[in-house]
Amino acid sequence: YLIVVVFFFFFFKQKTAYEIGVRLVGSEMCIRDRYNILVCDDDKEIVEAIDIYLSQEGYHILKAYDGVEALNILEKEKVNLLILDVMMPKLDGIRATLKIRETNSVPIIILSAKSEDSDKILGLNIGADDYVTKPFNPLEPVSYTHLTLPTKRIV
Repeated sequence: YLIVVVFFFFFFKQKTAYEIGVRLVGSEMCIRDRYNILVCDDDKEIVEAIDIYLSQEGYHILKAYDGVEALNILEKEKVNLLILDVMMPKLDGIRATLKIRETNSVPIIILSAKSEDSDKILGLNIGADDYVTKPFNPLEPVSYTHLTLPTKRIV
């Protein structure tokens, strides 16, 4: 009897929402196509925090800690969204954005401690799709991600 119960448990076990990239919104289900989001910041704690929140939403997170590493990942992986810091070693976010825009139209959200209007305008003029200033609420990148990447809805 126990063997039969165990067999049915494993055979009919349903995947969790996290495993299939599904989240509930009211009475609807939203399925994320396992979008790849590249998070690039030299502050590893920020990268980990964004990873935690976006992974819970069903996104697959790629991590980089400087602009050069981000460019290398973009060459090798299909990236649907890039969240990028400005002040980083090796290659800063402004130069990385300029380099990316030469060949790639991936949406870019800049995260920066630079909060002057001129910094925001520069970031947007060089090709960023949005600009978020630090410190920020960890749910802000989640909201911007939802706005940037489409969601399929099943009613």
